[in-house]
Amino acid sequence: MTTLSAEQIRTFGVVADAFVPALDGETVLWRSSASELGVRRRIVDLFARLPDDHARRDLSRLLTLLDHPAGGLLLHGRARPFSSLPMREAEAALLRMAGSRLPQARQAYQVLKRLTAYLTVTPPPGRSDWPLWADLGYPGPDGPPPDVPKPIVPRPVAGDQIWSADVVVVGSGAGGATAAAVLAQAGLDVVVLERGGYHNEADFTHVESEAYASMYLDGALGTTRDRSIGLLAGSTLGGGTVVNYSTSFATPAAVREEWDRVAGFDRVFTGAAYEQSARSVQTRLQVNRDHNPPAPRDQLMDKALRSLGWHVDAMPRNVVGCRPEACGYCTMGCRHGAKQSALLTWLADAATAGATIAVNADVRRVLTTNGVATGVEADVGGAHLTVRAGTVVLAAGALHTPALLLRSGLGGPAVGRHLRLHPVTAVFGRFEEPVDAWTGTMQALYCDQFADLDGGG
Repeated sequence: MTTLSAEQIRTFGVVADAFVPALDGETVLWRSSASELGVRRRIVDLFARLPDDHARRDLSRLLTLLDHPAGGLLLHGRARPFSSLPMREAEAALLRMAGSRLPQARQAYQVLKRLTAYLTVTPPPGRSDWPLWADLGYPGPDGPPPDVPKPIVPRPVAGDQIWSADVVVVGSGAGGATAAAVLAQAGLDVVVLERGGYHNEADFTHVESEAYASMYLDGALGTTRDRSIGLLAGSTLGGGTVVNYSTSFATPAAVREEWDRVAGFDRVFTGAAYEQSARSVQTRLQVNRDHNPPAPRDQLMDKALRSLGWHVDAMPRNVVGCRPEACGYCTMGCRHGAKQSALLTWLADAATAGATIAVNADVRRVLTTNGVATGVEADVGGAHLTVRAGTVVLAAGALHTPALLLRSGLGGPAVGRHLRLHPVTAVFGRFEEPVDAWTGTMQALYCDQFADLDGGG
């Protein structure tokens, strides 16, 4: 499926206007409706960029069902096409979907809400201003990106090729970059394959839609199969470390003890080797608590936690020389080079030690001979790349490492199961003074008051 019908576009426009209507008055959050922000035009492009045919088919069916009397009765309890509902009734219909006893109705609501939010809050690529930003008081990008050279030189792949190496590492994020650097520094011939492209400070436009499209897995549009939970993961050279908040906790001792206990290991995670490895990583990433003065929003949290007598402490972060007045754009890449991402640390080390790095390399299969991994096959812009290696390191993240194993017919019964996500919710309050959520150090403080409610983790 490649496009939506005119009727489906119209239905989505009515849905989006119910979520984001034009508002008027002195205390409103915004003044432009979703239609005035062009969502009907942009949903066509967004539909084409959904992660796969399943997602496109689901959205197409949802919009068709929503505009059918029977579908309206099922989803929001009114046997009327959604596009025929007056604004107030459309809003009420969405609220009924949000609180429906039918999980399919709640999931449909989440999909429609996320797509509307994406299209109304983020401008089209190439725009550095947006009407909704002015309404919200958001200043937009902090000027043009700096002119910073790219020190890593990826190896080009022109046509079908076969490479050989001692080790091939799939993925260049927190795990893959570290493995590549350590192995290359030990004198091994290492190849690193990254599915995303190479983006550094010169590419960080700090426009959300551009950052999502270029540095996030599936353009930040991926979801669980039931569409109820959005999935955010990095997909760029350096992986999620380039766009994360820089929070850098060491694995807590109680968690490592649990890992040993559950796995039946004898001090694998609690032993000296793990401790030494963890310290090495923290040292290379320069994890510290000295470069994160709390922003006003964090100061409010600190005041509240202390008034309740709850725990609060400075967040360990892998930043050096972070400038709070220029912060707030971490999820779109750090222009100042303050965030010690894998791109600036381990991958730089790997390249210096002679590792070969290829980008836009979508690894499809692990090669095996007599049950032993002997390399990988990847698609690189339509070209077929085979890397033969005595050792294969899979570091494609919690989402794609299992997928790669399953495509390759490898792994036991646990592969593809037991995934645990990191849920995120937001709490909003009304204060006497303005609080700009997008400024200052991101996550300067933390509270673990409720980290162990039952005494068993």
